Amino acid sequence: VLAVVARRREVPSAPEPDGRWQVHGALWQTLASSGSQISPTVDRYFLTLGGVGNIAAYEIADKAYYAGYQLMTGGLLLKRMAGWGDLSARGRQEAQRIVLADARTLVGMSLLVAPATIGAIVLGLALGVVPDSWSKGLTWSVILCAGLPLGILHLLGSRLLVTLRQQWKLMPLTIVGIVANF
Repeated sequence: VLAVVARRREVPSAPEPDGRWQVHGALWQTLASSGSQISPTVDRYFLTLGGVGNIAAYEIADKAYYAGYQLMTGGLLLKRMAGWGDLSARGRQEAQRIVLADARTLVGMSLLVAPATIGAIVLGLALGVVPDSWSKGLTWSVILCAGLPLGILHLLGSRLLVTLRQQWKLMPLTIVGIVANF
């Protein structure tokens, strides 16, 4: 689905006149962001079917995963993407080279951060430095952390669509995320 949508040709968006906000693109972003909130709702519903403590374990797993994710996004990704603002002015080949180089670097870094995060979690569990009540959630977080490179790639793709003013393509990306969650 994403490959078909990404390859679809469309007329390039008009530049924002005098720095004014393009409401149409912002509406697509808002719709996609709101739609993505279906996944946590579905997660919590299924967790309630599993018994007492599963939602707390999920929240612990989520926080442990986002420690590595925030390190990647706040520490590296956002800084690199700041330079993406003028991609359209650089020409297609140069813009593509920049984005692919950034994607390789950031996914490569996340391939280092993910095992480091998993190692810290496993070490904390092995040494008993975390409360026993957290062990289920931290064990689940190991599985989540293995997917960190895909999470970074997903964020790169969505930020690229915003940079290219093709926010409508965020909807198929959101739908794929929701379906994958089931």
